[in-house]
Amino acid sequence: MVKNKFKYASVIVTFNRSELLIQAIDSLLEQTVPPSKIIVINNASTDNTIEVLTKKYSLLHSIVQIVTLAENKGGSYGFYKGLSIAQQLDVDWISVSDDDAIYEKEFFKNIRVAVLEQPDVEIFTGTVMLENKKIQLNHRRRVVNSKTLKQVEVSEIEYKNNFWIDTFTFVGVVFNVRLIRKIGLPQKDYFIWFDDTEYALRAKEYSRALNVSNAVVIHKTQPAALNGGFAPNWREYYGIRNEIITNLKHTTSRPIQYIYIYYQFIKKILGILMHRDVAGYRVFQLKLRVAGTLDGLRDITGKNTRYYPGMNYRKR
Repeated sequence: MVKNKFKYASVIVTFNRSELLIQAIDSLLEQTVPPSKIIVINNASTDNTIEVLTKKYSLLHSIVQIVTLAENKGGSYGFYKGLSIAQQLDVDWISVSDDDAIYEKEFFKNIRVAVLEQPDVEIFTGTVMLENKKIQLNHRRRVVNSKTLKQVEVSEIEYKNNFWIDTFTFVGVVFNVRLIRKIGLPQKDYFIWFDDTEYALRAKEYSRALNVSNAVVIHKTQPAALNGGFAPNWREYYGIRNEIITNLKHTTSRPIQYIYIYYQFIKKILGILMHRDVAGYRVFQLKLRVAGTLDGLRDITGKNTRYYPGMNYRKR
């Protein structure tokens, strides 16, 4: 039986974005159904994050627990660490998000309603919107082919009601602690990207995931995601690599998955060579695509020192 009292903890992973982080924490403190604990995983920030957190929360809010890591092992390790701590608390549910996720005040009130209506469901997500209130569709998806693990975004029209999904990002997701104990923690060595998709594919074997459409989280993402223009991104290496590792792990047909990987590789290489948008960055994009694909096929995880924030794209 589901308890009427909805008791949850929230995990936030942060790196060098203290201003956004404050907004994210405050959005949780201001919930109409507030969390029992907020666990901030500070991923070895080099800005004023520690100073700001200590000054604003350490003395006034025992609800905020700050965990500072000695080394930045990426968001994937941050979520691994945060969930490992949170599952030991006296709570039934745990939410996860980055420092750019700002929850609207009734997010968890609306999640609680859905929990009471769906007592057998152990994963709930909310609607992810940009600051202009446009729904960011790529956060909630369905798998349409179990062999290739091709995913499609849920259409905007479905957001008028609640709906079932297969995969999701770690932006406004709420897990039952029972589920976490059954499936384990996220992949800590992915560094960034696709750790959430892998976790979703693992979780779907045990519970359906319901998106609660009136539970809204504002994603204050980087301007590039809003402008839509091409810009080289070191993170793509991890996305390519981790997607291959994930799909080979969860596919229902490894031979077909290998064929699909090679097909995608050729398609992307031709796109890099032909598209004008990548002019000036072709060599970097080609090296990134080859490295990500090879490392994915060889199941190599962890941080790759060739791909890092602030790197010079044109010289590579």
